[in-house]
Amino acid sequence: MSNFYVDGQITGPTFQKGFDLSSILVSIGNRQDNKVVKVQITEPGIYYLNRAIQFKCNLIIEGCEGAVIAVRYSSDSDYSDDCFLHFNYITKTVQGIQTYIRPNIIIKNIEFKIDGNHWWHSTYNRFYYLKFYWAESITIENVKMKLEGQLILTNVDMRQCENVVVNNCLLENYHNNTEQIHEGGILWIRGITRNYKIFNNIIKKSGNDEALGFFGHHSDSHNQSDPNNNYYEIPESEEPTDGICHKENIIVENNVFVYENHYSNTNTNDCLISIIDHDTILHPEQSQQGNTKFHIENIVFKNNEFVINDLCRRFIKCNFEDQIFLRNVVFKNNHFETGDFSVVDNLVSVFELINKYSAIDSKYDILGNSLYNKASIKVYENEPGLHFLTQIGGEVRVSKNSTRVCGTLSGQLYRQIRFFKIQRLNSNATITDNDLAGIYLFASITSSNGSPVIDQVNLCVKNNIIKGDSRIYNTNVRELNISIEDNYIECEKDVIALQNYGTCGNFCYKNNHVVSKFSGTPTFYYTNNGCNASRVCISNNIFENVTSNILTILNNYVSSSIRKEIYNIYLN
Repeated sequence: MSNFYVDGQITGPTFQKGFDLSSILVSIGNRQDNKVVKVQITEPGIYYLNRAIQFKCNLIIEGCEGAVIAVRYSSDSDYSDDCFLHFNYITKTVQGIQTYIRPNIIIKNIEFKIDGNHWWHSTYNRFYYLKFYWAESITIENVKMKLEGQLILTNVDMRQCENVVVNNCLLENYHNNTEQIHEGGILWIRGITRNYKIFNNIIKKSGNDEALGFFGHHSDSHNQSDPNNNYYEIPESEEPTDGICHKENIIVENNVFVYENHYSNTNTNDCLISIIDHDTILHPEQSQQGNTKFHIENIVFKNNEFVINDLCRRFIKCNFEDQIFLRNVVFKNNHFETGDFSVVDNLVSVFELINKYSAIDSKYDILGNSLYNKASIKVYENEPGLHFLTQIGGEVRVSKNSTRVCGTLSGQLYRQIRFFKIQRLNSNATITDNDLAGIYLFASITSSNGSPVIDQVNLCVKNNIIKGDSRIYNTNVRELNISIEDNYIECEKDVIALQNYGTCGNFCYKNNHVVSKFSGTPTFYYTNNGCNASRVCISNNIFENVTSNILTILNNYVSSSIRKEIYNIYLN
């Protein structure tokens, strides 16, 4: 027999598998006191819900191996809420004074699902299986949840919650990617987000939307369940007004993320994992006090495995606006592998990092990650379309990463990798100690047509192994400072190409060992309109099978007043 407990005491009837939990859960869910309610399921089997349940209490739901809670409504019209299980803050009024208590919630050793005979339909734009508001702590452990079919449904949605652990879970979301059904994620986290540990989980996804998403300063600007479209979903008196760190101490570790084609018409996803914080609406108190800097600190993704078996345009995306103070955002020792699929007319990024706040200590670290590409990704220019990193603003350190491709470069053109791209905004990038093979293009630095010219880019490339195409292309950059030092380079085309150099800046190329694998006549340096750099230094390099003398190239394109070419060795 299974039981309900309140503060350790059995209350209500015992129950067995096949029992409809709804009526009893409704009665305990609205207690609105500080006691701990526990639902303990000790017998394997299926237990049902026939309505949406809202909890305003401290709650433990603990099952056993083989225990399942399934939603089974008789018709679509029975559904009238934006979630199945809803956990909210507790309100108490004592002598006319209302206070708010944040609940503590534990869910473990249970499987959640929708009855297999019922494909869900709803008029809601977004709705959720488990939805949490303003929790003091949440533990979700050894939980299984597989959602599939004709639905717009997210597995877990957390808003303004702290002290969260998600461990050893299997979370799956497969929806039809039709015109009507194109949304639904797995683990979505909004607003103030402190002290999260997400580890040892398997997270599988098809169709559009994030498998894991961190969103916004506040909860959700598109909350369709609120008839007044209220942007703030916790009491206004409890909203932070200053000195708050909105996303802090988040660890995502040892998880497996799988994106795949579960249905024949599920063929694209815009973003698998996102950390997005660009709300622009503040409370009046915040605006008046000038509190417009939101902190993002100590976010670490490490030792995760990503398996991408269908078109996903961004594996990981970070997007922070100029009011964000960013510190210690680290992606470390993750492995990314693409399956043997083909796509055309698409650009894909493993990392897309956007940071519009220019403080010098606002930076990302991309450390020790690996990418193995088996997919054929063709961009509309008939070139490979997979980028390891796209950077838009801010500062990035890229160190000890590796890339590999399936097959040879000559035989698998569209499997090759564009390693690095800087776009649109002032950026600093340090690229060191990486082992890169299968490179179609090492870097491009560009502001697209119609966008403002990038004012300044600083790029340091040091102590890397680069095999493939080591060229760097530039357009619409004013000041460009590039240092390429102490690298081993096996180049398939030109030794290095710097096209459309900025109107000023420094170019330093020294202490490199360069081996040309190009069957034609490789050149060292070229530019369409001559070089506008303030200073050019090319020295102490070893060049193998490079037939073009560097001094000749410099004479043709670089003014003698800014160039320096000494102590280079040619081995042919």
